[in-house]
Amino acid sequence: MGDSRQKLSPVTVTLHWIISSVVIGMLVIGFYMAATRTRSLWDVHKSVGILIFLVIMVRVLWRIRIGWPQAVGVYQPFERNLARFVHWTLIVCSLLMPISGMVSSVAGGNDLSVFGLELIADNPDPAGKLRVLPHSSFVHDFVQNIHAVGGWVFAVAITLHLAGALKHHFVDRDGTLRRMLGATVD
Repeated sequence: MGDSRQKLSPVTVTLHWIISSVVIGMLVIGFYMAATRTRSLWDVHKSVGILIFLVIMVRVLWRIRIGWPQAVGVYQPFERNLARFVHWTLIVCSLLMPISGMVSSVAGGNDLSVFGLELIADNPDPAGKLRVLPHSSFVHDFVQNIHAVGGWVFAVAITLHLAGALKHHFVDRDGTLRRMLGATVD
């Protein structure tokens, strides 16, 4: 029989905390921009979204390569199912949000750039009536709605994930949260 002590790899822990911190910040910025109808943070939001997408891809490929960590304790079937659902929702949303943001931006005729480095140029209006001409208003609007609803779904999934981590730590006292902070647990 092998060692029952569990420790997550430093790569897993680091990717988790980088992505979670940036995603929460991006959601706050996105909700702020939507609520105030301000565009002053739009370029930063888009740039960070593109960059974090690259880190998310590494995380997803890492998860596929190493699989899911073994549960620290024994849980009821509904807890295991809820945890599995929330984790998959987090993964899907972490991919869906940057992809839908990029597609929405380009379909709306806007550029795709990372802190000034232009990847895809604006589609300027030759008549000068609008700043840009959409490539597809339908695709822009459809994907923008996915992005907006996805933000709320992501926020709910993050809240459930945080609640689960706190439950593990304060109610179950099972070491799950300590393991996510890099500790070895029994």
